[in-house]
Amino acid sequence: MVYRLSAAHHLRFSYQTGYRNPTNQNQYLDLAAGGGSFRMIGGLPEMIIKYDLYDNKPFTADSYYLYQRSLAVGKPDVSILKTHQFSLNGVQPESIQLFEAGDKILISDDLLLDAYAYYSIYHNFISETSVYQRRSDDFIAYNVPVNVPGDVKTYGAAAGIDYRHRGYLLKGNLSYNDISHLPARLANEYGFNTPKFRLNLGISKPDLFKNVGMTSISGGKMVLIGQHLSQPGR
Repeated sequence: MVYRLSAAHHLRFSYQTGYRNPTNQNQYLDLAAGGGSFRMIGGLPEMIIKYDLYDNKPFTADSYYLYQRSLAVGKPDVSILKTHQFSLNGVQPESIQLFEAGDKILISDDLLLDAYAYYSIYHNFISETSVYQRRSDDFIAYNVPVNVPGDVKTYGAAAGIDYRHRGYLLKGNLSYNDISHLPARLANEYGFNTPKFRLNLGISKPDLFKNVGMTSISGGKMVLIGQHLSQPGR
């Protein structure tokens, strides 16, 4: 929905829904590493059954690390180990509801400002977890795609500017994106790897020479240091 405040000023509002199926890798991956001590597998029930992870339940990574520490000091404590239960349905498609509001205003013939903010709600957000399964006197590590229980929220905002000067178009935008807290045993990078802060700058000229134009865009991840934004080397 777009609301016109004037010929040069518009507000926009939108609501969208979407779905994302697990990738082939999310479903069927079966790759061993470290001489077989570590394996990355898909999250379908048949993959979990293949390695007996339903019946011979694996242990969470955090509890496994604590157990290893107890072994290192000569006081092994198996009560530290906590089992992980995989869903009988395996990894499922994730869905999203997205709410967005934006404001675009043409301040002059040479200056355009555009800003927006969004809020998203994911259900069955696809992530991954690491577990350790006991095999005889040894442990084997598995990395498995899973759905995050409950809803996961993402949110952010961005502002951009377009400015024409002497035939050149100067562009810049700064965006912020974040995700709500996930359980420590799950990795959010698997499904949400957008930098928290990102800056893009660009310059273009459609008629640099006869029948020749140019565009240059530079962007990078931003990190917050104290109260100042700085951009690491690209």
